[in-house]
Amino acid sequence: MYDLELQNINHKMILKLNSTNIENIIQKELKILSKNKIIKGFRKGKAPLNLINNLYKKSVQLNVLNNLMKKKFLKEIQLKKINIIGLPKYNYNKYEINKDFIFTVTFQIYPEFNLLKLNNIKINIPTVKIDNNDINNYIYKIYNKKIIWIDKKNQTADLSDRVIIDIFIYMNNYKNKIFTNVKLFLSDKWTLIPNLEPNIIGKKSGDKFNIKVLISNNYPNKQLIGTEQHFFILIKKVETQKIFFTNKKNIFNSNFITNFTFTDLYKIVKKQLQFKTNKMIRYIIKYKVITILVNLHKEIKLPLLLVNSEFNSINKIYKKNKNKFNKLNLNTLYNKAKKYTLIKILINKIITDFKIQFNKNLIIDFIYEELSSYTCYYDNLQLQKIIKYYLINKNLKQKLYNSILEYQAIQVILKTMLVNKIQYSYKDIKHEYLNISLK
Repeated sequence: MYDLELQNINHKMILKLNSTNIENIIQKELKILSKNKIIKGFRKGKAPLNLINNLYKKSVQLNVLNNLMKKKFLKEIQLKKINIIGLPKYNYNKYEINKDFIFTVTFQIYPEFNLLKLNNIKINIPTVKIDNNDINNYIYKIYNKKIIWIDKKNQTADLSDRVIIDIFIYMNNYKNKIFTNVKLFLSDKWTLIPNLEPNIIGKKSGDKFNIKVLISNNYPNKQLIGTEQHFFILIKKVETQKIFFTNKKNIFNSNFITNFTFTDLYKIVKKQLQFKTNKMIRYIIKYKVITILVNLHKEIKLPLLLVNSEFNSINKIYKKNKNKFNKLNLNTLYNKAKKYTLIKILINKIITDFKIQFNKNLIIDFIYEELSSYTCYYDNLQLQKIIKYYLINKNLKQKLYNSILEYQAIQVILKTMLVNKIQYSYKDIKHEYLNISLK
């Protein structure tokens, strides 16, 4: 773990507000109040101004001063390009009429530093091509294969079909039924009545035909073995098979589509795996670039206010999800907070220095990448609803916004480095991703 240093330096700024301006704003606010306030014994807006002054001047004065102090301070830090941390503290003495109001603002600022150049630093980044084996393995891991047989109605039978037949044998000029509702796969060879399947191909439900065969050794009536016999065949139904794949995870009370043909599922999984892979590659590149950045800038002294805030957030998550994490002591959590604080400072510095603007075009891809973690399939209507939900939910929208800006910052830095692309298999990229995720 990095031995990152802390600093707790408070900066102060002394500012002044013009007394005439303050009084003008206070009187203006009191007049607005007098027009809208209902005072007992007076109609709305008819209470004398001196009564309004006596009742509300102190509270109006306080609100006016607070607003003016904030505006004055904000204008100063924007003018001087000061990037403050958290909320400033305002200190002042009692306000006196006809005297300029002097106040002091105490605040902390982000550390000032220059990003070190990464031009000569080499970095290996993964590239992955999804192949048929990856897609097929994923399909058979997540989905169950299910075969159903569908009546072909008036269509003729072909080699891939199944038929249901009754079989009769002619004995002493009488037609005797010997087998009922036999399910015969036309791609197989039934040993009881040789060459039966080729005679069925091309026929349809309701067709009848005779066939003369030499009885084989597998026939149940041993007395007929080796003799030539006449059979009558009635085709009761011709069926074709349809293969579906069903998600192994039971999804109850859901509008998700759960049954797919192989062709449809192949396209879906191929796209899903590509988004999944993109997410893993992005995470690995982020990890490598950030590791290099942290190593180069670990001398930066971290503001105590930021580190404590980060620690509180991490500790809250840890307490809520203790079962998901290995047991960590407070010291380990605090070191993590220091590292995460430095990372955020570096990312913000990159965004500021390179004047990175949020790229709206990445929103849809990032949402798809998040959804690739789930095995459910979403149709276009469901996807539009999910995208809309992401964009109206404040927490999800902010998380998405931060992730995209962070990605853009990483890409900007990556362009300044010596990049070496290494071909990975899907299995390898998944393995590396899981290893990094555990760190």
